[in-house]
This record gives sequence, structure tokens and C-alpha cells, in this order.
Amino acid sequence: MKMQQYAVGLALALALGATGQANAETFRCPLSDRVASYQPTPCAVPELPARAAAPTKDGPAASAKAAAPTATAQAAPPKPRPAAVPVAPGADDDAPFSALTPRKREVLDITARLERCRSEQPEFADKSAELYKAWRRRHGATLADYGHMLAVKVRVAQVDATLCTDDWLREIEPLTRAPDPRFSSVEKTWETFVRALRAADRPAVMGCVTGPVARSMGERLARLGDADLRRMAANIRELKVLWGDDYDKEALVVHGDRVDGIVFRRNVNEEWKLREMKPPAVNPAVAMPRRSSPDS
Repeated sequence: MKMQQYAVGLALALALGATGQANAETFRCPLSDRVASYQPTPCAVPELPARAAAPTKDGPAASAKAAAPTATAQAAPPKPRPAAVPVAPGADDDAPFSALTPRKREVLDITARLERCRSEQPEFADKSAELYKAWRRRHGATLADYGHMLAVKVRVAQVDATLCTDDWLREIEPLTRAPDPRFSSVEKTWETFVRALRAADRPAVMGCVTGPVARSMGERLARLGDADLRRMAANIRELKVLWGDDYDKEALVVHGDRVDGIVFRRNVNEEWKLREMKPPAVNPAVAMPRRSSPDS
């Protein structure tokens, strides 16, 4: 009986073993040189090559830039400087003169007018010969430094016969001389002006003024007597400079109980001249205290 049971158990064990081998899966894995390996485990997955970056619209250069690592960013190259664009000839003939001082521009303007008047009017050239030499001698340094600009000024200057007059020569004649130390500052010019009034020295008074004031002052001097001029000088009390720069200064002057505004201009000959008189001040802050009379 025991031998019979043992035989049945052994038969079952062999049957189960045969079934397991039949159900087991075998994997064929290719090796190099056309050799295959059979194994019960899955084949190893081979390493695939890196996928190439897809090309972009900007071409290969942009693709290479996208594939580069961002961790090692390089400094951006410096931006190129914009190229200078030349100005067309004749577009703006006055542009180079804007960098000059007003005094140098005035020297070039007067010189260009002189050159055109002398070249177009022989009679004017004859009577201005001495003044022309003195002018070139007085302002030779400026004319030598900016000769190319002067040539442009002479070429574009608009001059007619009404500008080439004897009155204009007399107006610019003082600018051909060396600077007068009496007019080296606003205060000295004013002192010279008052002193000339006190002495009733009409030519000296006219030597202190320029521009619009010169015309009105000439008419006034012709109308007033010597006593009137001395009375004007005695009535002047004080001069106070308010503001200004190297070319213009504005000041207040007190005539008795009235406060007037005056403007001084420094001309091309480095001299300060009285150029403009303004209406009396109405601001009480700038008015001077009224003098008391014996009867008050």
C-alpha cells in the first residue's frame, strides 16, 4: 500500500516539473559577430544615440546656439558705435557757427560783410582800406583760427549797397582799436558815463553807449544844454548790477526817486557799453527810499 502511494506521488511530481519547463519563456538576445544568446531573462536595452536638435527658421547657427548649454553663458559683444552721417552741403550753413562764442561770431559776421562790400563796390573798398587793415590786425587771431568758417560766411553773405555805408564804417571803427581800460567793467563804464555828463562832454558820453541807446542819446544831447547834463549827473544816486554773464549784464540805476533798468553789452572789442534803457521799475521792493526835504 505504501509503495503504491509513493509511486503516485512521484508521478505527480514529475508531471508538475514537466509542466513548469514547458511554460518557462526563453529569450534570444543577439550579440556581436552574428552570435545569439538564449536566456530566460529579457535582453538588455542598448544605449541609443543622442537625438539631434531640430533645425530652426534662422538656420544652423540658431540651432547650434539653442543646443549650447545655458550654464556657461558668455558676455555679449559690445554694440558697434553708430556711424557719423555727413551733412549734405548747404543743408545748414550756420550749424558750425553755433559752437562759437557770440563775440567770435560777430567778428566773422562783420568781416564777411566787409569783404563782400569791398569786393562789390570799388569806391567802398578805397575809403575803407585803412579801417580794413586795422580790423584784420586787431582780430587777426580769431580770423586765423576760423578762416574756413569765414570763407563760408563770405560765400553766403547777402549784402547790398544800403549796408555798405559811411555810417557803418564809423560804427565799427572803435572796434579796430585796442580795448579802452575805462570800459573794462560795467562799473567803470558807468563811472565814465556819469563823469562825462558832469563835465558836459558830449563825445565822451557817446563813447559810453551803443546800439539803440546811441541814437536816442544823440538826440537828447543835441536838445539839452550843459546845465541840464550836469543836473542829470547830480541826480544819479546809485547803480546796482542784478545779473549777467560775459556778454550782457542788467542793472538798476536810481535817478532821484525813480529806478530805471539798464542793460550793458560787452562788444567784440572787449568793452562794456550801455546798450538799452528799460522803463522805470514799479516794484516797490527795488525802489529806493525817498529823500527827505527840509520842509517835510
